[in-house]
Amino acid sequence: MTAPTRSAPSGDRWLIRFASAFGLAGFALALPLVRTLVEAPEFFVAHDLGRGGTVAYLVGLIVVVPALLGLAASGSGRVRWALVALLGAVAVAGVAQPVSGSSALFAGLVVAGGLGLALADQGRPAVRATLSYLVVVPLLLAAWSVGPSRVGAYLRSGEAATVATTAEGPLAPVVVIVFDELPLTALLRRDLTIDPVKFPNLAALAATSDWFRMASSVSPQTSASVPALLSGQAPDLDKVPVSGDYPQNLFLQLGRTHEVHAVEPLTALCPGSVCGAPAVAVDDPAEPAEVTRPSVLADSWLVLRHAVGTGAIRRGLPSISQGWAGFGDTTSLAAADHDAEAPDGGFGTFPAQVRALHELATTKPSGERPLLLVAHLLAPHMPWVALPDGSTYGTYGSPGLETVDGSLTWTGGEAERRQGYQRLLLQLGALDRAFGEARAELERTGLWDGALVAVTADHGVQFEPGPTRAAGVGGAEVTAVPLLVKRPHQTKGRVDDRAALTIDLVPSLLGRLEVSSPSRFDGLDLYDEDVPATRRGAFLAAAGDEATPQQDRAELERGPASGPLDRSRRRVDAGVPTRRGPGDRPG
Repeated sequence: MTAPTRSAPSGDRWLIRFASAFGLAGFALALPLVRTLVEAPEFFVAHDLGRGGTVAYLVGLIVVVPALLGLAASGSGRVRWALVALLGAVAVAGVAQPVSGSSALFAGLVVAGGLGLALADQGRPAVRATLSYLVVVPLLLAAWSVGPSRVGAYLRSGEAATVATTAEGPLAPVVVIVFDELPLTALLRRDLTIDPVKFPNLAALAATSDWFRMASSVSPQTSASVPALLSGQAPDLDKVPVSGDYPQNLFLQLGRTHEVHAVEPLTALCPGSVCGAPAVAVDDPAEPAEVTRPSVLADSWLVLRHAVGTGAIRRGLPSISQGWAGFGDTTSLAAADHDAEAPDGGFGTFPAQVRALHELATTKPSGERPLLLVAHLLAPHMPWVALPDGSTYGTYGSPGLETVDGSLTWTGGEAERRQGYQRLLLQLGALDRAFGEARAELERTGLWDGALVAVTADHGVQFEPGPTRAAGVGGAEVTAVPLLVKRPHQTKGRVDDRAALTIDLVPSLLGRLEVSSPSRFDGLDLYDEDVPATRRGAFLAAAGDEATPQQDRAELERGPASGPLDRSRRRVDAGVPTRRGPGDRPG
């Protein structure tokens, strides 16, 4: 007589079904995203989540979403079958990405994997029990996220305190404007002066300021170059662009002596104790408008598709390697003309950058301390959609510019690159106009003449075949940037062609303010006559760039008049930090 078999108690069966679906959801959805973002805390900084919001995002992704899917799939009917098939297909897609170049093979593996797993889960309890061991995946992801990863380091970094600086006399107000993706070559005539017809306001600034004409960016990546520029430190890809990792930045140097207002769309160098609520572009004060921050859910969805999609799918997606937020928000990035229907309040739009600059220029001090106004503007960064009169047209893409392996790349011919270059020049004209209007506001309030003003850029952009910003291409189009400093009450300009780096800005500003700081800077005070002429060349050579300032000058003289051509690659920036976005991460 055969003994009756004993089935598992119903509670145990429910728990196994829940655990298997929970673990499978973590493997299929949370793992690809965490694998991409856990080493990119800049993603969370750019979305203005803060540390609390980052923790909430990770808890939702790693625990809440898998738990909800586990509950939905805890039964044994069609809902579970469909969910297991879908999650299985996504999981197989993530694993099979090495063969995703063959769309047919990849699609076959994904479909067969999803359907096969769902059928096996329905017909073989042992398969379901084995899947339940995947419950450890979310636990491991959580430990990884808050532990040894860069996101974990960011969560533990905290906020830095202001620096105990000393001043020898009355302090002047300070205005710092950092443009994004502005190549110096686009501003110049062949005689290496700023074109006064195309860019009259920047040319006027050069005529009344100290222009360090041979200045070079230290990284083609914003999340490395902007913190380096505003802290006087060499770029370090292990650091996060927050105050805890850059405790010697300009905000903290002058946080005790100045009233600080900042526009920081992609960094968080100014802590809340100094800046309060982060400044984001707003409309005219008489008619305030809410600015739309990039959707973290929409950007996460795009990152997931990059993480599990075929090569063909990824090539057709917006790049996630040119920034840290707003990857696919083409409607807000390419705002139409300024009419009632235009979505011109979006994060990253050219109109939003103009409003940010206007708001900063109209800021009034609330007390006796002088103002420190700092704006990092996402302009004239592509997309190039603005005309010199300030209006915009709604074309997002640029002919010949495509996303290849997550990076924006020139794949077309010379004519298409020339068209892109012309669109950049048009947008530069609009930016020059906005800068002139901001200067007029500062003059109207009486701030301009007595202020210490600095205008520069984080990096440029190149118009030769290949990635628009990457190590080994672009030469001076990527590395040469404007660096102009107007001292208080200065009326006569001068040109300084000695070696200069953007990390020299902070020590140079502190020197002009006669502020002594206990901080150590990698940059130097450019007003110190002892700055060696070869210092920049030595810095870049250590980063893999053997070009000299004299070679750079010759390149500048060759480039501006002709625009983008099929020139040979002239500079090798192989060692300069080039982490451009979460798309640069493995997987």
